[in-house]
Amino acid sequence: MRSFLLHIICVVALFSSCDWVNDDLSDCPSGTWLKISYTYNILNVDAASTQVGDITILAFDKNGKYVDRLDVDSITLHQGYCMVKVPFPEGTYHLLIWGGASDNLYQLPNLKAGQTERKSLNISLACDEKNQSARKLNALFHSSLENITISKEYQIITAGLVKNTNYFSCILQDENNLPLRQEDFVFTLESANGVIDYTNTPVGMTPVCYLPYRQEVSTMSEQIPVIHARLNTLRIMKGDNTTLSIKHMPSGQIILRLPLTQYLLLSKNYPNNIGDISDQEYLDREDSYTLMFFIQSSDTGIPRIPTMKVNDWIIRLNDSELGS
Repeated sequence: MRSFLLHIICVVALFSSCDWVNDDLSDCPSGTWLKISYTYNILNVDAASTQVGDITILAFDKNGKYVDRLDVDSITLHQGYCMVKVPFPEGTYHLLIWGGASDNLYQLPNLKAGQTERKSLNISLACDEKNQSARKLNALFHSSLENITISKEYQIITAGLVKNTNYFSCILQDENNLPLRQEDFVFTLESANGVIDYTNTPVGMTPVCYLPYRQEVSTMSEQIPVIHARLNTLRIMKGDNTTLSIKHMPSGQIILRLPLTQYLLLSKNYPNNIGDISDQEYLDREDSYTLMFFIQSSDTGIPRIPTMKVNDWIIRLNDSELGS
């Protein structure tokens, strides 16, 4: 009797799991679904629900020719718990996925079915006529899935994202805690990463000049006056020529020019929940940096910056990075 009751319970559970009524399978999940995931961060947790907005899915056939696209807005994505059903016909595809690409700061080319090739598809940052960007960037993400078979049978495929935007909090502080005028200093970040190809590799030839989207005089603990500049940039690559400079406007001199990527890697750490990681993985996972510069006055009237801090690491600068 106990065995019979157990059998009945199992059958009821099986049929109720899909709300089967009179052999109606309409409520059972079917087709190919993408699970949009963002665990490739310094905390190694899935932050897709809090950081990823809209998603653009581009489908290419086995020959790399464009077939179709699916645009999913932020509300739809999060209401579906970052699960997206792929509507393309059954077949094998290469999928290229961009998150945040609908923002007017980014530009995708016009896509023509059967003509546009995946290898020619680049996404570009919208800059002004001087190739400058002084706006806060919407978070941009990338993923690519190769040889994905789409069918009517229920399956879930994880699309792991890489974040392509970085945030820099640049703080300039006088060593003697004297007040500074924000109009006396200009921060500039330059990097040839304004164009990114389908493999998520920057292929831009002309450096983008990133300027602060916000700069102000503020106070730190103990009422220390500082200049605080906030900047964004797209993906940073190990060995690139990304530079950060500070210009002293009254003298017209650049008082600091850093090979920024090298200095970011000096602050590389190994989180316990990730372990040993490569330089590029660190640059991709860590998307937020605090850079503190300690300024010294001089008899020439041109200040110097002999010391900086990257996140929690204090670094003494070489004379080659200091202006004259």
